[in-house]
Amino acid sequence: MPPLRSDDRTRDLLAARAVETTAGCLLWQGYVTEWGYGRISYRGSAQAAHRVAFLLATGSLPADMDVDHLCHTRDDSCPGGVTCQHRRCVNPDHMELVTHAENTRRSTPARKTRCRNGHERNAVNTYTHAGRRSCRPCNAAAVRRRKQRLAGAA
Repeated sequence: MPPLRSDDRTRDLLAARAVETTAGCLLWQGYVTEWGYGRISYRGSAQAAHRVAFLLATGSLPADMDVDHLCHTRDDSCPGGVTCQHRRCVNPDHMELVTHAENTRRSTPARKTRCRNGHERNAVNTYTHAGRRSCRPCNAAAVRRRKQRLAGAA
């Protein structure tokens, strides 16, 4: 087994494999997972590149905390999901330690104020089922369409 890379060499590797954007993000150009996060070998195992970058910059990373990309939280135009370029950002200045609940609250779906059909997400129009937010007007329209299909098939 080859010797483990030192923290200084890991920092050098992170810098060498990242490209700076105009917004100051350092986008990881190495291996990226199917979910859009960079991966790097660190201390003998594959780790999330942004977590390693944060660990090397701050010196600690509690296991029960998430590293939130502030660059994503501030970018309302970001579509989120696997296409989110911020998931590849390894700039420690763009990150903050938060609880998992806070990281989820800041996510793109949580920030959306309208459903895909433009209905406002508010207490009247929105309900939660199986942990997912759903739009009442969209659901009512889907029920009407289904009833029409069933009536036509009879």
